[in-house]
Order: sequence, then C-alpha cells, then structure tokens
Amino acid sequence: MNEIDTSIFWDICRTMTHNMLINIILGGRGSGKSYGAKKKACENFLNKKEQFGYIRRYKDDLKKPLEQFFKDIAQIIGICLQLGMWATPILWNIETMSPNFQMLLSINPLVYVVSGYRDAIVSDRWFFERPLETLYFWVFTVLVLWAGTTMFKRLKPHFADVL
Repeated sequence: MNEIDTSIFWDICRTMTHNMLINIILGGRGSGKSYGAKKKACENFLNKKEQFGYIRRYKDDLKKPLEQFFKDIAQIIGICLQLGMWATPILWNIETMSPNFQMLLSINPLVYVVSGYRDAIVSDRWFFERPLETLYFWVFTVLVLWAGTTMFKRLKPHFADVL
C-alpha cells in the first residue's frame, strides 16, 4: 500500500512561528494551504476555544456577467474584492483602530456583519444594539440589490449576442 509523503505539503506551524498579525500565503494548488489553515483553526477552537473566521468567495461569480460587456472590469472587480476583504475586521478588532480610521473602515458593510458576530459571541451584545449601523447595512444592501437588478434587466437582451 502506498503512503502519502506529507513532507510535500505546506505546514502552517512554520508560518505561525513568525508571530505576525497577518500572514499572506502564496503557493500552487493542492499543496495543502487551505487544509492546513482550517485544520489548525479547528484544533485551536476545540482545544483552546480560540475563534476563527474563514471566508472564501470565487471572483468568477461576480466577474463573468460584466466581463462580457466590459473587458477590463475583471481586473477592477478583483482589486475591489481584495481590498474589501482586507478591510473587513475578521482577524482584527476595528475598535483597536483610531476613530478616523474606524470611520473609513465602517464604509465596508461587512464590518457590521463581522462585528455583530463578534459582539454576540464574545461581548454578549446583540447586533441590533447598533441601530445606525443596522440602518446603514440594510440601505447599502437594498441599493446594491437595486443597482444589480437594474443593470441585469438592461443588459439581459444583449447576453445572447456576446455569449
């Protein structure tokens, strides 16, 4: 029976020894980056009760429809998604930032979602105890829904032509 040589897979423990707030890991597909990170996070949660967040979103879900009409939009959407994910306080607490920086980061609607989960789990506070943030989140969500629906309806007749 053949055994798998585990030395070829990426080891998160070596990365964690650098003691950095954020680690960026680049590498080929299938080298164990996602698996190693999720395994370590689950072990820390079960053994030490440490929290973790893991978000994965495929850029193609957002890029493909618009890319048919605007060829350069793929790069713009990719950059915006990357900036948006780094500006989301998943691994860091927004309250540790200066007030001016907090205001800038609060433009990101995911801050409300992540802060709501953190408050509910760690601080025993409900998400609806922040009514202005709740209002901003839902207004933003409805505006994005409206803009997306309007754009889709206007471009729908042309999809068959460009596909």
